[in-house]
This record gives sequence, C-alpha cells and structure tokens, in this order.
Amino acid sequence: MLEAIAPRFDIAVWSSATKIYVESAVKQLFGDVAELKFAWSIDRCVQRVEPNSNGYVYIKDLRKVQGQGYAVEGILIVDDSPEKIVRQPRNHVLISAFTGAEDDDALLELPARLVHAAEVMKKSTVGN
Repeated sequence: MLEAIAPRFDIAVWSSATKIYVESAVKQLFGDVAELKFAWSIDRCVQRVEPNSNGYVYIKDLRKVQGQGYAVEGILIVDDSPEKIVRQPRNHVLISAFTGAEDDDALLELPARLVHAAEVMKKSTVGN
C-alpha cells in the first residue's frame, strides 16, 4: 500500500498516542519502505474536554503542519476519529478503526480513496 501512495504523496504520521508508542509503531510499520516527513505524537495535539463524556479529545489541528512547509488546503489526513479533525473536516479521509479482524481490507482501498480525495480537494481550491 505504501508503495502505491509514496510516489504521489508526502507521508507523515500524527497520532494521539505517546511518543514512545509512535516511535515503535513507525519503526515496525514503515521501516525503510517509505520516507516519513515527520512522526508526531500526542504532544502536538490540542487537548480539549469532551463535554459528553467529561473526558478528553486530542485534536489534530492541521495549521500546525504549516510549519513543515505545507498549506492546510493541500493536506489530507487519514484518521478513524472524526472528533480529532474537527478544525479541518474537509481534509479528513475517514477510515474504519482497526479491530484485528482478518478480513479488514480498509487499507487496501486507501490509495484509490486518497487519489480521489486529492482530486476533489484540488478542484475545490481552484479559483479560491
């Protein structure tokens, strides 16, 4: 899957997990297959109280990525939690949460979904 998207997209990781977890996951999942532009953890998220549960939600505000040289209008973020992308919902490519099911093929469909989302995003920003 990474080989399919790496030529067309810059790839980065942004998780609401701890830095230690992100470092371990990146090493195991990406290895030498794809060059990541960055790998961020919970320390780059914005913490907000979730009024319904009185717990916390960790928001990924894509404006923080601008410091890496990217315009928000050109960023797609793949995440299974819409509440984490509330500040830029148009940039969100929703994917189902991984539960360990053997028939989970959501990632196999991701390259085509990303290409489509990028085309839609490009059309919506032309002339703006």
